[in-house]
Amino acid sequence: MRRSLPVTLAAAVALAACSDTPVSPLDDSVETVRADAASAAVAVVDNDADAGPGSLRAAIARANASSSVQQIIIKRGVGTIALTEPVVFDGGQRLRIDGNGVAVDGSAIAYTAEAEVTGEADPAPSALQFVGGGDLIVQDLAVMEATGHGVYVEVPASAGNVSVFFNRVALENNGLSGMWVDDQVHDSDASVTVRLNRVSVIDNGFRPDVFDYDGVRVNEGGNGDLRVELNFVTATGNAGDGVEVDERGYGDVWMWSRFSTYNDNGTQPQNTDDLEDGLDADEIGPGSIYAYVQGGEISRNQDEGFDLDEEGTGDIRAVVIGVTLRENQDDNVSYTEDEEFEEGGDVIHLFHRVVAEGSRDGDGIKLEEFGPGSLKGSMSSMELRDNADEAVQYEEVGDGDLDVLVTDSEVADNAGGGLQVEQKDAGSGIIRLRNVDFDDNGDGPEDEIKDEGVVIRDS
Repeated sequence: MRRSLPVTLAAAVALAACSDTPVSPLDDSVETVRADAASAAVAVVDNDADAGPGSLRAAIARANASSSVQQIIIKRGVGTIALTEPVVFDGGQRLRIDGNGVAVDGSAIAYTAEAEVTGEADPAPSALQFVGGGDLIVQDLAVMEATGHGVYVEVPASAGNVSVFFNRVALENNGLSGMWVDDQVHDSDASVTVRLNRVSVIDNGFRPDVFDYDGVRVNEGGNGDLRVELNFVTATGNAGDGVEVDERGYGDVWMWSRFSTYNDNGTQPQNTDDLEDGLDADEIGPGSIYAYVQGGEISRNQDEGFDLDEEGTGDIRAVVIGVTLRENQDDNVSYTEDEEFEEGGDVIHLFHRVVAEGSRDGDGIKLEEFGPGSLKGSMSSMELRDNADEAVQYEEVGDGDLDVLVTDSEVADNAGGGLQVEQKDAGSGIIRLRNVDFDDNGDGPEDEIKDEGVVIRDS
């Protein structure tokens, strides 16, 4: 199933090159998602005990027992809440937790052998666990030092659309993921929306006996869409990806990142053969990836910096504006469409005012399309310097066409060459250049532009 480019992203593509105004891709603002608790019961946490009256555990138990409890307020000044076992919310109602700056420490929670399933979430050791399927809002809270996940959200099979909103939350030093939202346990038909605003995700995933746990991981299975919005997020120093988004099924991935930082992720000392990315989205199936990234930095990650992979009939359609990507181990940016299945789908891209420099063992930007789809788009006002291989590599393999425009950009001191543009097999190829400054790329003038099956035109 092929889908048209949504209006919000289409507008961004049309306006991005001439506008510095942030695009808000969702209809609701941060303010409008706040829960209205005027008619709902409120449970108050007034001490830092692990259990008993006035504890967080007691407040959650009250919400489990009564759907009228839709808000939990932790009083300001309550000390660190040290848990000895997970706190589990299994109610089906919407729940809001106001932390008022309090921290939850999960370091004393026993980590069981059943949880040691590489790459698979298990809620058993999570500090905070939400399994009822209702919408969730958490504000002004820190979750740290859990032996497993800091926060685990499981989408039940019967769930309707699920929304998770974290505002001013810290997820730090948890043994597995800082946050794991999982709709692949039951592969429900629900669409999942995760919105993070001013969230710090730091030093998660280093438990020595397992690997492949990210700062934030969001999985969607079944027929629903997956929407992730990341505003002013800091995801640094995590063993796995800084943020990973994974959709398997018929739905699309919609991802927006605004003024966020994804640095120094992916070292994964538990398995150094499987290093990880800064910001990663994967889609397997007929759905597409729609991505909009504005502002911020993606640097020094141990694999790719910004990585989009789509397998199936869907497209990759992405806009990147005003982002700096430096010194990622492999490519600073990588889009790959249909490398495994070659079922169709296009790569449509727009880059404007992007710095991609100093990749340690890859390209500045690599865009690849392997199936019958096409590779099309533009780059403008780019700084592409000092990368270990090419500044930009375009590769179109199959029956589709290659049609790209590069304008007003600097391409300098890239060890492998400037632009490598390849149109293989059937299909036409054209690259148009306007006001592009090539300087000292590769081993000589012949490496400034390397082309195969492509017409080069000055535009």
